[in-house]
Amino acid sequence: MFDTTEIISVNFNVYSLIIIGENSGFMSNWASSKKSDCINNTNKPILGLGEGGYAFFGKLGLGIGYAQGSHVNGDSIYVLQPTHQIFTGPNAITIPADSHLKIYTSNTPAVTYPVSSHEVFARYNNRGEQFIMIRESNRYFIWGFDGSPNNLTNDGKNLMLNIIDYIKAPISAINEDINPFDFNIYPNPVTQNTSLSYSLTTSAHVSITITNMMGQVLKTVLNLYQVPGRYNIPADFSCFPQGIYYVTLQTDKETFCEKVIISK
Repeated sequence: MFDTTEIISVNFNVYSLIIIGENSGFMSNWASSKKSDCINNTNKPILGLGEGGYAFFGKLGLGIGYAQGSHVNGDSIYVLQPTHQIFTGPNAITIPADSHLKIYTSNTPAVTYPVSSHEVFARYNNRGEQFIMIRESNRYFIWGFDGSPNNLTNDGKNLMLNIIDYIKAPISAINEDINPFDFNIYPNPVTQNTSLSYSLTTSAHVSITITNMMGQVLKTVLNLYQVPGRYNIPADFSCFPQGIYYVTLQTDKETFCEKVIISK
């Protein structure tokens, strides 16, 4: 997770998806064009959340950006493609007979868009011609709601994870030939404990974190200065539920990310 002040210095090559936070911008205001271009030029899939995504995509001049939408409040969506992958896997979601799916525990601000020529997945619950989940140019996805992940229902959480899985770049594409630390996780998949092994060719401050598929840091495994050498660090995953996570090793100059699967 990065603040907009850090964008220029971030190595985005190690990430399969960029998520624009709901609080990162408002209306026509989103950092600078230099920073939005820096993110866009990575050619990574981009998931924009709520107002921040609306402002960011507006900075890029997209149809899912400012000022193409309108503001509403709601807690549900009307599902347009119930058999689509984002509703069926990897987390199966039961769509009610009336196609109205509650994804937040209470009303939250949101941005909706008029009839779109882009790929649409859901519309705003009480406004038939206003769409709230759209993908443009097979790369830019807007999740129109502003609400915190903590306020998502179980269906909402599963939908978010499914969307991330659907639009993110293949892991092989970000890891291929880019492993500066000879980083390895064994065993992987893991049921409880595993070992993180890596090498340093120069002295550096090393940070190792575990994040979920939404990029939220769940645990810091290591955060200290180390000299050159080969290291094996134990990592305990017993407190995490079954699923897909990412272990990121970062120094002052380089970053590497590896997927880990928890199977229980």
